[in-house]
Amino acid sequence: MRPSPSPRPADLRVRPQRPPWEPRRALLRAVSWTLALLGALCLALTAYGIAIRATPLVVKTGSMRPRLPVGTVVIARPAPAASVRVGEVVAVRRADGRRILHRVVSVAAAGGGAVTLVVKGDRNRTADPPLTVSRIERPLVTVPWLAAPIGWLDSPWTQYWLGVLTGAVALGWLLERRRGGSGAQAPAREAS
Repeated sequence: MRPSPSPRPADLRVRPQRPPWEPRRALLRAVSWTLALLGALCLALTAYGIAIRATPLVVKTGSMRPRLPVGTVVIARPAPAASVRVGEVVAVRRADGRRILHRVVSVAAAGGGAVTLVVKGDRNRTADPPLTVSRIERPLVTVPWLAAPIGWLDSPWTQYWLGVLTGAVALGWLLERRRGGSGAQAPAREAS
């Protein structure tokens, strides 16, 4: 019997093969980390807002355009009304309970820490009726056009599809965990 030729070094090399799900795993991991970081940022901002007693307001009319267009989200912090100055933009509650965000035109002391304010929207022709208030809300941060995505989240269909997306990510994670998740291949057996 004739001895078989010795194998060449190139024949002994085994090329590691990536499992077919590897790109999906990387995408799933990237999406998961992105969503986790976004969630952590939202929680941090919410905690900060609660700590400084800030309130989000949404600009619903064009009375303060162009500085505050419709859809702008304003984060406002309460302050004593006695600290308000002419020319500032403040949020105040009207007698009917609605909150308005307009520029202060005049301030007059009303006693006991209260002031009588006259406010006017930048695009309005006339000022609002005078308001006597003891507290105002002063804008800290304004983010134009943010209300549109927030409004989309209020839609039942958007909530449904976000639920489907969340379920798909969770299912992908569970399936990945079930497969072992390491992605390591067993060593290839030599052919005889």
